[in-house]
Amino acid sequence: MKRLAVALLVLGSAASLSAQTALDTVLSRVRPGQMIRVSIRDQGRVEARFGSRDIAATSIDSLWVRGRSTATGAIVGGLTLAAISFAIVSGACSPGADCSGVEGPAAAAVGLAGGALVGALIGSTMPSWKLRYARKGPAVGLQWNPQRSAALTLTYRF
Repeated sequence: MKRLAVALLVLGSAASLSAQTALDTVLSRVRPGQMIRVSIRDQGRVEARFGSRDIAATSIDSLWVRGRSTATGAIVGGLTLAAISFAIVSGACSPGADCSGVEGPAAAAVGLAGGALVGALIGSTMPSWKLRYARKGPAVGLQWNPQRSAALTLTYRF
């Protein structure tokens, strides 16, 4: 029961958003001409190059910056090819053969490097949007209440 309480407490605790930086700070880090996606109160979502359009900062609800998935591609590619290389080389060593145990980790290292390179190349062709600013607004959350038995509290923040 205590594990359930801890799990619910962790799940219900409020997580801070990485996009809660001040808008002025975010705008100072955006390069002129960089693609951005802005959610504006009266106009909805707008995609444009930074600096190509006049938008009042007070009307911005969220700001997204377009980037590339290079790091994600490198991680996924490297780990995938490392695991496949390790499995193939480890499985190729027949019982009774003189396998020193170095072949598997060496194959995994080569697979990691090659997979990371290929994954980074593939990921660099895939655009991704990263949230840089979100206006604080209404939020809903669940919170575990340890003073009451089996009670969850629903919280609204405005």
